Amino acid sequence: MSLFTLLRWLGPWTNQKRVPNGVQRDEIETHDQDFRLWVYDTPRSKGALYIVPGLHHEGPEDPRLDRFARVLAKAGITVGVPFLPTSMGLVMKPDLCTEAQKGFQAFQEHIKKKSGVFGISAASIGALAIASNEQNQGSLSGVMLFGGFSNWQEALLFAASDDDILAKDPLNIPVIFINLWEHINIPVQDEALLLQSWKKFIHQTWEKEDMQSIEKHSVVAFQLAEQVHHDDRNIFLQGTSVEPGGDEIIKEVLKNGLHGYDWLNPEPHLENLCAPLFLTHGRDDVVVPYLQTYELQSKAPPHTPAYITGFYDHTGLTSFRRLLSLIPRIPQEVFHSILLLRAIIFISRGKKK
Repeated sequence: MSLFTLLRWLGPWTNQKRVPNGVQRDEIETHDQDFRLWVYDTPRSKGALYIVPGLHHEGPEDPRLDRFARVLAKAGITVGVPFLPTSMGLVMKPDLCTEAQKGFQAFQEHIKKKSGVFGISAASIGALAIASNEQNQGSLSGVMLFGGFSNWQEALLFAASDDDILAKDPLNIPVIFINLWEHINIPVQDEALLLQSWKKFIHQTWEKEDMQSIEKHSVVAFQLAEQVHHDDRNIFLQGTSVEPGGDEIIKEVLKNGLHGYDWLNPEPHLENLCAPLFLTHGRDDVVVPYLQTYELQSKAPPHTPAYITGFYDHTGLTSFRRLLSLIPRIPQEVFHSILLLRAIIFISRGKKK
């Protein structure tokens, strides 16, 4: 029954704004009370899953993530989603792995049973850190990465570039600027205000259906540019994709190589996994190319499965136009979806149902 519930609610045949009822959401805190978690549950829960959210300023309050957690709970899985300060701050740093582990421990103390871990996009490294931590061996039933990366630098380059098939998402650019700023040798008058303004732009444009067009998000960018130091306005607008040149700045920085990012290498974690690993990726992901999941698979333990789905991109269901192009492959896509959802059930329970 749980597989049917997941298939019903997570497929493109269901309105993604509908939310299942009968799910209770509670709030707990880490042992040090430095951040909180939302826990979703129903009386008939049989499994458990801890979700490590990707970079997003809303964290668990992102409506898509909240819906996903409620669907999993409806399917009989107790779900924990932490408000990770690093992920919500939009900057990749080693604290992400520490916070992910701390949240997992708090979730474990609350549910008192084994749990799977589900890592999303940039936070896949946090999920792998949990899965390779020996102290979690007795409490971890499996791990799945959705949209995970094998090479962080190449993922950033992909997110800033046009692909042969997929055009880049212009709203990727400001978060890349924020993460690479210490490597960008452009003098500015008020660095703190510049970074804060990029974050404001992200808060006002991300995941808004009408903000993909430059006509819409440029209005927000020019309004915020008025608050930036006059001498910094051009670089601010380049960092919002409104003025040209932002992607070229990113490419130049990445061409010279990044230092201090060894902690983002997934290989040491893949060599020390304490639980079965499953990999999945949206074919239309415009942030991390789906081919990186195959690279992860090549470095993972033998027989690690990888599921590539055409139903999803980076943030949710793929575009309607792309879905139409999948019509000839619908049976294959549904079959892959079933395998993927069975894997979620497996990692949440440690056995197939």
